[in-house]
Formats: sequence, structure tokens, C-alpha cells
Amino acid sequence: MAEYRIDDAPGRAMLRQICACADIAEAAHRRELLKDELAARAFVTRGLMKLNLDIEAGPGRVGRPPGPRVKP
Repeated sequence: MAEYRIDDAPGRAMLRQICACADIAEAAHRRELLKDELAARAFVTRGLMKLNLDIEAGPGRVGRPPGPRVKP
């Protein structure tokens, strides 16, 4: 929360929905409702992307560094 600021009402409403779906995903996981868990987690992921909160800051990112690929 300290790293991000969401001041607009629509953004806060979306964040509330994302948090509610995260709770639903956890409850579905405990009850082994895998289809429901997957749907809830997908909503959380898409919602975070729409709020631009899906980007990990700094080192620790997984994958190739950006730049051109050099063929051997």
C-alpha cells in the first residue's frame, strides 16, 4: 500500500472487487473448487493489470533482460 496510490473512486472500487475475489479464490482453494479458484485468480490478475499494479519493481524480476537477442 505504501508503494501505490489509488485516489480515484473507480480505482478504489476496482481494488475492492479485486480484494474480494482474492478472498473468494482462497476460499475456493480450501474447498478444492479448482474451477472457481482459477476464475477468481484470473479476475485478480486482470484487475491488477488494469490498475497497472502488476509490475514488479527493481531487481528480482524473473526472465530475460530486455534487449536484442543475439543468435549464436
